[in-house]
Amino acid sequence: MSAKVRIQPAHNIKDVKSLLNNVKANILVADKAYDAGWLHEFCFWRKIEAHIPIKGQIGRHKKGGWRKKAVEFFRKKTYNRRSTVEASIRSLKRKFGSSVNSKYVTTIKSEIYGRILTITYLADLELFRTEPLFPKYL
Repeated sequence: MSAKVRIQPAHNIKDVKSLLNNVKANILVADKAYDAGWLHEFCFWRKIEAHIPIKGQIGRHKKGGWRKKAVEFFRKKTYNRRSTVEASIRSLKRKFGSSVNSKYVTTIKSEIYGRILTITYLADLELFRTEPLFPKYL
């Protein structure tokens, strides 16, 4: 797991390169906001499957490019599993709150990293779940 804490608001795409360098990921699943040629190229050279939907049209004037190659390898089934991660994040915000209580940079970072460690520990113990304990239909 990898995390980066910013005090000033900024888009997550600014941090994606450093976050991917910190983990051993084989697959990256992201929404359209992460559709950038440099990110597709970065994932290709790192041997990471990038499942990112393309924003709008690719354009006829571009004969190649990383975004055009990304269309060929995009799997909708893999992309649709992203909702599981989104549900996990939603349940984390319900459990721990969506804001921090600290005022200073060091304590904000400590609070967020502490939450991440707690979640990881609970997930290892299987005490934290996003799916129900019992199937809906028996």
